[in-house]
Amino acid sequence: MMNPILTVWFKPKATTRYMIEHNKEKLSLILLMIAGIGGLLNALQETGINSVVSPALIAIIVLIGGPVIGLGGYYIGSWLYTVVGGWLDGSGTVQEMRKTFGLTAVTNLVLTVVVVIYVIIFGELYFQRPELMEVSVLPGGSAFLLGLISFLLGVWNIVITSKMTGVVHGFSSWKGFLVSIILGIAIALVTIPIVFFITAYSIL
Repeated sequence: MMNPILTVWFKPKATTRYMIEHNKEKLSLILLMIAGIGGLLNALQETGINSVVSPALIAIIVLIGGPVIGLGGYYIGSWLYTVVGGWLDGSGTVQEMRKTFGLTAVTNLVLTVVVVIYVIIFGELYFQRPELMEVSVLPGGSAFLLGLISFLLGVWNIVITSKMTGVVHGFSSWKGFLVSIILGIAIALVTIPIVFFITAYSIL
């Protein structure tokens, strides 16, 4: 009997097979919805949202928006990884990907705990936008630690996702990594022009 939240860190392939064999689709969904909270909190760091809405409203946005983002990742993300994997001759199905896709959220569960601690310690300062020449509003050591933790978790997330994708599609982890690269490039090609036009419009 495996505990996927623990075993995925060291045995991602075996954990992926376990998730498929034991039909862990509900667990996958729950992991993604919880991790969505941390993902949204991390995205809101130093955005200046605290100057627009109250702390209570920020909490509501995070507690509702986080799980909604996780739900979207569950359906859209698993579908995209299935489709792109199919382009590389993968044999995985959407159902199999949904059963395992929650494993990609396990590193974000840790990030969720870390970010919540930061919000408790620093309060509204966590959301405050830095000045023009300021790297971060957080104290140097705290900002560096959060960045380091986020980076390390991000790297390990890539490892887990690559191995999970490889198992689902029946090909190598390197091909699984290539799936993420293709999706990353595609998303960047779509979002960068949008961000550019929004930024240009706000300046005008």
